[in-house]
Amino acid sequence: MKSDKTIIRKIHMEQLHFITKLLDIKDPNIKILDIINMDTHKEIIAKLDYEAPSCPDCGSLMKKKEPEKFFELIEDNLKQVHPIFQTVFKTFLKDKEKIVNALQLHYSNAKLEATNNLIKLIKRN
Repeated sequence: MKSDKTIIRKIHMEQLHFITKLLDIKDPNIKILDIINMDTHKEIIAKLDYEAPSCPDCGSLMKKKEPEKFFELIEDNLKQVHPIFQTVFKTFLKDKEKIVNALQLHYSNAKLEATNNLIKLIKRN
């Protein structure tokens, strides 16, 4: 007789397989690690097995933490991109100060967000 852990693992793997098919993920290097059921949506945690190539236009400006060049690139090309990206880039420009601070300062609210997420999870259950 199979243990409960084996059955649950099999069901979990089947769910991952179906979601991979549903999202039409064909890259074998993308591995779906977990699926978190939220009230209104599902969060999918995936991992890429290799270093993602950098954008040919912006290179690794964000990785190198060069926000001035990054925002200059956005401002120069704002009118040339698709309207959806224009909205995103305008939001970046609006929040420029916050983004620059996040890149330059060594502070993170990740632990606070994790605690808030845990509290919400406990409240739901």
